[in-house]
Amino acid sequence: MVAGPLAQAPRLSGCAAVPALLLPAKDEIEELDGAELYDGDRSCTSYSALIAARRPYVLTETGEADRLTRRALLDAYAAGETEAAAVVPIRRPDGRICFVRLAAALTEQPETGDVMAFITETDHNDQTVGETVLQTTLREHYDMVAYLAGERFGVVIGDLNHSRRGSLAPCVRTGDYASYLDACVLPYARGEEDAGALLSLSAVEAHLKDDPVWEVNLPFELDGETYFKRFAFYEMDRRAHFYILLLDDTTEVHREQTLRNRRLAEALQEAKRANEAKTVFFSNMSHDIRTPMNAIIGFADLARRSDDPELVRQYLDKIAASGDHLLALINDVLEMSRIESGKMQLEPTATDLVSAMEQVHDLFVGQMSAKGIGFTVETSVTDRWVLCDKTRLDRVLLNLISNAGKFTPEGGSVAVTLD
Repeated sequence: MVAGPLAQAPRLSGCAAVPALLLPAKDEIEELDGAELYDGDRSCTSYSALIAARRPYVLTETGEADRLTRRALLDAYAAGETEAAAVVPIRRPDGRICFVRLAAALTEQPETGDVMAFITETDHNDQTVGETVLQTTLREHYDMVAYLAGERFGVVIGDLNHSRRGSLAPCVRTGDYASYLDACVLPYARGEEDAGALLSLSAVEAHLKDDPVWEVNLPFELDGETYFKRFAFYEMDRRAHFYILLLDDTTEVHREQTLRNRRLAEALQEAKRANEAKTVFFSNMSHDIRTPMNAIIGFADLARRSDDPELVRQYLDKIAASGDHLLALINDVLEMSRIESGKMQLEPTATDLVSAMEQVHDLFVGQMSAKGIGFTVETSVTDRWVLCDKTRLDRVLLNLISNAGKFTPEGGSVAVTLD
């Protein structure tokens, strides 16, 4: 009926493993050839018998191969289709497992009007693996991959059944883009930005004239939670108004950024507090250091003007005591870790309170006298030895008496009493 049409099979089907010509309406196989035929293939006189013989080698039950049954081919041609295809995993005659693409080209025989189907099998491992890897990778990174063609959209990868929480995917694979926005996107948009204006086709086309990508980041209220989504539009063909849309969920990124910003703000506040503490500390220390320094200078001047060796020795003792007090203050300044941590370690030692009060008197008597302020220190304690941090005690007394002298007018008096 058709003279040797399979002679052109290599040219028509490329690396076809098994080309076949059949008449579905009559369930006849006109020709069958190929390098990987199964035992019994050539003994099949009908296409239905060939399909039944091949079925045990098909390693799937998804119904994908049913697209090329005799009835399916006739129904497809009756519906105006001229092609049919399916990709299925099979076991080859030599035992090798691979994916194959079954493709049928449908036409009508000119003389009789019978439907003819030219079917080819080609290895499809590389393409199947590549497509699966690509789709898996895209699914991991994007909620939806779609295209915009004119005013229509088409979903390539996406959750059409909304099985994932927070999905903005449509319930259909293709449709009107504006209707998709109105039904599946805009009702859930939150925030101050106009989502409709940002995502409209006119906005996409306007921005893609100047930039290779147009990105829109918006918050949405979905399934009782706030989600953040990123719409990224890319141009494929401007004249055809064909664009790619990648939609991904950035909620976790946004939450991490919010947490990071909060931690940075807290760290900044902590740094400010530490800086303020340092400022106060150094202000107090500069005030504290001035007192023993004045005492040292004062007693040194008195010692220089005195010819009495005993009196000079007393002045030198007072200078040494003031120097020890000054050294303790400087050690505090150097131990910056105490300031930054907000903690201070006490170092209790046996302390003579009477001697400590006498040293305090010696530190301030010169300053008070120079300002015209009367200054007295009286100590009446039963037990003069106590366990305390001598440096901290001196600091407390120094600050109290220094402030008293600072705010006491000339002619006044300051009295320190320890009971």
